[in-house]
Amino acid sequence: MSEKNTKQSLLNLLNEAKAKVLLLEEKIKAESLVIRAAVRKKTSAENELHEKIREMFRLKELLIVEAGLPSELVKWRENIIAKMQKSQRKDITIEQKESLEKEVEQRIQNLRQFCPHNFVLSYDCYEGSYTHDYEDSRYGHRRCVACTYFDQSKSVKENVYETLFESESRLVKRDLRHMNNHGNLNSSDEKKDIWQDLAIFLKLFEESAGRMNIDGLAKIKMKNAS
Repeated sequence: MSEKNTKQSLLNLLNEAKAKVLLLEEKIKAESLVIRAAVRKKTSAENELHEKIREMFRLKELLIVEAGLPSELVKWRENIIAKMQKSQRKDITIEQKESLEKEVEQRIQNLRQFCPHNFVLSYDCYEGSYTHDYEDSRYGHRRCVACTYFDQSKSVKENVYETLFESESRLVKRDLRHMNNHGNLNSSDEKKDIWQDLAIFLKLFEESAGRMNIDGLAKIKMKNAS
């Protein structure tokens, strides 16, 4: 083969290679467009899925709120509150006051025996400051809003509970209403509002359906004991 033919042959191969490169680049560009469109569709589907999952959880929680609590439990609780209020009156004797307080405590214990603990407020544990130069750790705790049953976390590291754990029939909400700017709980406020009207609590759970927290904007108006 002459030098001229060899050069021409190489040029032909080069041109074929260039044409193939251009063809492959166009193919890759077209495939990239398809892939980007598919990624957008996938992302959109994933977002829709997440929204539907959140909506599903919200609706499941609303069903629990709608079911409410047994009427007998509600009546029993109202009776306890009435006796609490009576024990605070100024026109009763010390003996009557002590008798009422003892009766209230016994009725609360009885109430807890048949309460399903469906509506629970949760307060996180805290392992302590990062430097550990002072002791500020705390156990978490949960409290049933119907019977005020109290359950303390098993450690300061994990919010794991013996009784008031999450379940399909129980709503557990982190209560941020009584947290100060440092993330600490004002326990006196928490204890003060726990015997409020159940309808107020159920409204809080309804408004927070699908979310982890009952936040600081959801305030309970305190009622003065008569």
